[in-house]
Amino acid sequence: MRKELGRTLSQRWPEHGEAIALRFAVQLSSEAMATVTSAGVSALKMRVRRACDRLRALLEESRARV
Repeated sequence: MRKELGRTLSQRWPEHGEAIALRFAVQLSSEAMATVTSAGVSALKMRVRRACDRLRALLEESRARV
């Protein structure tokens, strides 16, 4: 399920998929993510937040279909 969610995020919203992967799979801090991606810390925090919101919505949508 984790791989499927990551794949979905990466395909639909690449910047959010990257942020989620770096934050939760690689377990980087926002500052370390900023170094890796050359994006600002606040931008990366927002990407992670939006990605989590989208993942939540996808899960709720999936549960509603069952």
